[in-house]
Amino acid sequence: MRHEGDWWVDPDHRGEWPEPEDISDAILDTLTDLLYVFDRSGRLVDWNAQCREVLGYSDAELAEIDPLTVIAERDRDRVAAALDRVADGEETTIEVHLETADGREIPHELTAAPLYDDGEVWALVGTARDVRERRERERDLSQYKSLLETLGDGVYALDEDLRVAKVNDAMTELAGYDREEMLGMHFSEFMDAETVDRSRRLASAMREADRTVETIEYDLVRRDGSRLPVEGRFSLLSDEGYATIGLVRDISDRKERERDLRRYKSLLETIGDGVYVADDDRYVRKVNDAMLEMVGVDREDVLGRHVSEYLDAETNEIARKRSDALKAGEDVPTTMEFDLHCPDGRQIPVEGRFGLVDDGEYSTIGLIRDVTERIERERELERYETILETVGDAVYVMGDDLRLKEANDTLAELFGRDPDAILGAHLSEFVTEETAQKGVRARRELAERDEKAVATIQGTALDGDGEEFPIEVRFMPLEGDLAALGLIRDISDRRERAELLEQLHRGTRELMAAETHCEVAETAADVSQRHFQFATTSVRLLTDDGRLESVVVETDDDRFDETFPTYDVGEGVVGEAYERGEPVVVDDLRDIDTEYDYGPGRSALLLPIEGYGMLNIGATEPAAFDETHRELGRLFAADVESAFRRADREEELRERTEELQRYETLVETMSDGVYMTDENHELRMVNGAAREKLGFDPAEVDGMDIRMFGDENVVTKARQHREEMLAGERSVGTVEGTLRSVYGEETPVENRFSLLPLDDGEFAGTVGVVRDITERKESERRLRTQRDELETLNRINELVQETIGALATAATAEEIEETVCERLGGSSLYRFAFTGVRRPSEAFVEPKARAGDGEGYLDRVEIPVDSEHERSGPVAETFGSGEVTVVHDVESDPLFESFREPALDHGFRSVAAIPFTHRTVTHGVLVVYADRPGAFSDREIKAFEVLGEMVGFAISATQNRQLIESDVPVEMTLELEEPDTFFGTVSTELDCTCRLLGSTKSSGGDRLHYVAVTAPPADVQALADDPETPTPASLRLVTENDDHAVFEAQVEPSITSVLFESGVEPAAVEAEGGEVTVEAAAPRGFDIRELTERLDERFGDATLAAKREGDGWPESSTDPCEGVDDKLTDRQRSALSAAYFGGYFDWPRDSTAEEVADALGIASPTFHQHLRHAERKLLSTYFDDGRT
Repeated sequence: MRHEGDWWVDPDHRGEWPEPEDISDAILDTLTDLLYVFDRSGRLVDWNAQCREVLGYSDAELAEIDPLTVIAERDRDRVAAALDRVADGEETTIEVHLETADGREIPHELTAAPLYDDGEVWALVGTARDVRERRERERDLSQYKSLLETLGDGVYALDEDLRVAKVNDAMTELAGYDREEMLGMHFSEFMDAETVDRSRRLASAMREADRTVETIEYDLVRRDGSRLPVEGRFSLLSDEGYATIGLVRDISDRKERERDLRRYKSLLETIGDGVYVADDDRYVRKVNDAMLEMVGVDREDVLGRHVSEYLDAETNEIARKRSDALKAGEDVPTTMEFDLHCPDGRQIPVEGRFGLVDDGEYSTIGLIRDVTERIERERELERYETILETVGDAVYVMGDDLRLKEANDTLAELFGRDPDAILGAHLSEFVTEETAQKGVRARRELAERDEKAVATIQGTALDGDGEEFPIEVRFMPLEGDLAALGLIRDISDRRERAELLEQLHRGTRELMAAETHCEVAETAADVSQRHFQFATTSVRLLTDDGRLESVVVETDDDRFDETFPTYDVGEGVVGEAYERGEPVVVDDLRDIDTEYDYGPGRSALLLPIEGYGMLNIGATEPAAFDETHRELGRLFAADVESAFRRADREEELRERTEELQRYETLVETMSDGVYMTDENHELRMVNGAAREKLGFDPAEVDGMDIRMFGDENVVTKARQHREEMLAGERSVGTVEGTLRSVYGEETPVENRFSLLPLDDGEFAGTVGVVRDITERKESERRLRTQRDELETLNRINELVQETIGALATAATAEEIEETVCERLGGSSLYRFAFTGVRRPSEAFVEPKARAGDGEGYLDRVEIPVDSEHERSGPVAETFGSGEVTVVHDVESDPLFESFREPALDHGFRSVAAIPFTHRTVTHGVLVVYADRPGAFSDREIKAFEVLGEMVGFAISATQNRQLIESDVPVEMTLELEEPDTFFGTVSTELDCTCRLLGSTKSSGGDRLHYVAVTAPPADVQALADDPETPTPASLRLVTENDDHAVFEAQVEPSITSVLFESGVEPAAVEAEGGEVTVEAAAPRGFDIRELTERLDERFGDATLAAKREGDGWPESSTDPCEGVDDKLTDRQRSALSAAYFGGYFDWPRDSTAEEVADALGIASPTFHQHLRHAERKLLSTYFDDGRT
């Protein structure tokens, strides 16, 4: 393999050059890079050990190897171009892939520099460095940059002056600045002075302790002055200075949660009641200090203990049953009284309240209150009530004559009599007649029953002034007809209390009609003010943060404010009363040490409402409230508490009703089917989507067995999942299958279902969601198809690449076509392949190469080349369009109707026709047959397009090579009548002669033509601007003289481009009076009819006017410039041709360097560089001074 460029020279000149300087092999072999030296004959003259190790060749092989052999094929043209630059004296560096002896490709950075001898480049020295690790680092760096930009946390970098050098979008958003504003700002502008000082101390400590990362929490000072709590992590990038990178995270939500947690912990530790939390198995997991103090143990002694260790067996069983009932959703009491059994043997009477917390598994939270004092008070109260039941306020003994025999001082005081004068007085002196008769009748009724029971009557008594007042008399019989022992109580207060209580009970009915807390508070204040009839009533509600806030004030005294102060729980007389939980009477507010001025208020009744707030009644006189008011207030406060609780229940009921309505709406609007079945698997509820899927009306679905809508596999799997759920092995069942509607329609669905709560441990039914998974199944099918297509495409790509690789060894078009057919037809992917050409004046394709299982097929069919033919097919379509044509299904595609039967007989189910095209020339067609429909995906078609282009290029290359290698060329004269070309039209319309002076290629591959025209330039330009004529891509006037003008034109397609691409060398092209004459040379055996056919298709009527054998290419010459064309690179040749034909060398110049460079599509300096190198080669050859 030898590159035909400026680097290589005749090997016979090797002896004229000196060997490279002696370099120490020991030093070179220690290099990790590959080091090489080779001369311009292509001989590798020196290399290091790394060359052998990396490339896998021995020294002997390296000594004989062509240097380009170790370059991957796709990079060889680039390396060849680099060698040209080295030959011109340039140093060059490029990245290429080295190909080792075993075929591996390794990316390397290749450098090369010329070695001079007497000013002439005779060799090059270069290195090759493995860049795989560098590329990996570059990819990692790119990934890290992308990661930093997508982080939710802020990231910044500070320079050594502690100013922001880099910052990501998240950091600018946290700080409230634009990126441009932040860059260059000092880090101290984002924090307060204390944080700045703390950061500096931390940085110093990090350097001293050699720590790399430090974390600090501080307030980020934002652009608007607000402060944002953040956590900062930063690292020092060097031991000197303050170069730093950092990460900033918003922790405001975390701080808020920490504050809430501290408040809740503080609340639990300040309440006097014990609090505990137990897990689902009733083992204690948390307790507060009050609970530990009550039980008398340390925290570690109680944690992990079972709740039953502190209860007797009966209480433990009751608590367990209630807990289970709550878990099942039943409504059971959550308050109970029992004895708490302490480890030291004490039994404490307590009141326990408990509830459940659903945190993934049920846990119990309980509140334990010591009720020892309350029970003692209740017992004492019972003792007093027993005494009062038998003693009363006033005690007397009456004889049969209804006169007092004995009486205590209380009786004399009650009736306003002298204690010494009261004995012996008759009953009628103390009570009215009616009351006396009522007492006598009751006494006789007791005597008749002969019982020692107690009789109670109410009546009217008379005091010493004759004033009446109500009394209650309780007496028991003594011996005798009317003798009795009795007690008399003034019940004036009781009657007032009863009347007030009745009024309050009527007010309670108003309370129960209130629906919200505010309505309850307003009603309570109104009822209290109306019935207690004191100066003012206020209601305070307990807020979420533990404050008692005044919301309602009712008053009949204008001296009172309409609002009262807010208290914290435990603060002041109001807060303390709430904390105690009992009614409190304040006899004189002026005796209380407080900053608040109660104005005209002197006494108060404070009634706590547990969990809700306070009801406070105030009076303008001291000591206005007695025990009766206290008790009535307690009862009324209990009624108010009940009203609050009822309002809570009503609110909860409203919320649950609204939630249920939302769920019902959600269920009905869901696109998935929702259903519920009973214990017999009969449908009891379905939503609209389910009804639509099943095809029933709502009334028809109810009671139908759900199993009738699924296949046997679905029913079996659903039963298995249901049994596993009943056994506790799973919580949700999922079954995929087919749902059959009443109309027989089948839909693939996913059924997810769970059990309804068990009924006494028995199966009660299921609730489930049925989702249509048609799209998912289709997506899965498409994914499987895509995977199969990808696998097939990979195999096809490998096959196409192997085929393209094999083209390099083919010398003729026939060999190329045979190679392609053998590769494709012999693979397992395709059944048959053949190539064909279109002969001039022939209506059908001429098959050439073929391979695979389909030889007999071509004997049965004739394949037209014209798409207008009545039996046209994919091949004709391809010849007509120049593009790949695919028949995805032979059996159904109408395009293949003429060939269907023979194709199906040979097992062909899909076909692809691929043109062999190079630029404007189609050399033939490749037809590939597969044994499956849809065998050619879009990606396969793209691969075949590349293959067709490569084969077309290879055939054109062989034709060009044949022309060059031909000893005796065929000379021909072609004539085209009124061709559809620009300069043909110019010669017709302007009656002039257009003669091609020369042509060259631009950097884009298009050809530039330099044409002499014997017509006024303005007329030529006018035709170029006329949309009715063929318009050139570009047209520029180069020069003008008396008899002709020279134009530079870019015309595609052009007659010359078709000649070059067909392997024909044009010698002269001239158009006159609408007729174009072409003198050209072609290799022996060239198909001239095919050429005239191509010209005829492109430009009009083309004929062969003359044909003759030439005298052969000149073998030698005494011309000093002989062979100089071989020394020019393509770019140098293009630059030189464009400059010459463009009038750059004329004086004065017809074209400037900028105009020539623009026409070539390159920069002006590049044009000058190529031109100078070309001129030097021309001049050095002419003067033969031995320099390049």
